[in-house]
Amino acid sequence: MLTSLSESKDAVFEEEQLFLRVLVEGKASLYQYVERNLIRFYYSTDSEEMVPLIYKKYRIPDSGVGANAEFRRQLWGGLKCDDLKMERINAIRYRKSELISLFTDYNTCVNAGFVNYDKNHKRGDFNLTVRPRIFSGSLGIDNEQASYGEIDLGSRTGFALGLEAEFVLPFNKSKWALVLEPTYQMYKTDKAVAAENVSGGILEVDMEYKSLEIPIGLRHYFFLNEQSKLFVNAFYVMDVNMDGSMELKRVDSSVLNTLDVKGRNNLAIGAGYKFRDRYSVELRFQTSREVLNDYAFWSSNYQKLELILGCTLF
Repeated sequence: MLTSLSESKDAVFEEEQLFLRVLVEGKASLYQYVERNLIRFYYSTDSEEMVPLIYKKYRIPDSGVGANAEFRRQLWGGLKCDDLKMERINAIRYRKSELISLFTDYNTCVNAGFVNYDKNHKRGDFNLTVRPRIFSGSLGIDNEQASYGEIDLGSRTGFALGLEAEFVLPFNKSKWALVLEPTYQMYKTDKAVAAENVSGGILEVDMEYKSLEIPIGLRHYFFLNEQSKLFVNAFYVMDVNMDGSMELKRVDSSVLNTLDVKGRNNLAIGAGYKFRDRYSVELRFQTSREVLNDYAFWSSNYQKLELILGCTLF
């Protein structure tokens, strides 16, 4: 039985569909087929099924090479939006980067949710982000041998600055990343509490704690569209002590005790939002940390809640 040219083309099209890679998915979607040196692009919209974008070079006798750029007419007819002008369509070339840019701009123009999978599939992306933050830190201390019992030093607000290095892992559509985030932090407080067995009946506590926190953890992204994504992360926080002391004084300012403040490692969890792969905001909670590590009879409970902003440099 003879096969018509039309049936042959349909068979080729169906075969290529099996090996298409989605580049942009949205109200208008872009696909790519690659076989050795052959590259073809396809597109679909809400109102039109997938069709090939037609581009074919051919030889012109005595004058070189011509091209059938029918794909421009297809794009002009299929991607209607006030922001996409005829000049833009006429200038576009049959190249992946330019077509992705066009479909991205179209979906943005019509305010449609979309995902640029080509961008999200980059292998081993590295991001460096400046991360200033405001935090609320609370501290409680206790001495098993002292009569004044547990002392709640309350919550204090402070500022910290971190620098985040993020390595996006090359699998699962770049949804996972390893994160390292050195952060300088300082907590300072003073409080007077009633203490019957201390001369004057008042115990004054002055405390200053400085350290370099080094959270190391894993992050998972949830892509909302090309512009936006949510993320959650979990960290093991190493605390490198820089300077810290706690002074306990009587009401007449005479020193009752002086302690070195040194923190142990702890854990942290957080969730946030990232926009355009550049700006981010995160809410993070750090679990209890011991900061009176050198003393057998003293114990402490230092916790933090952080609001973290981010601006990715590259």
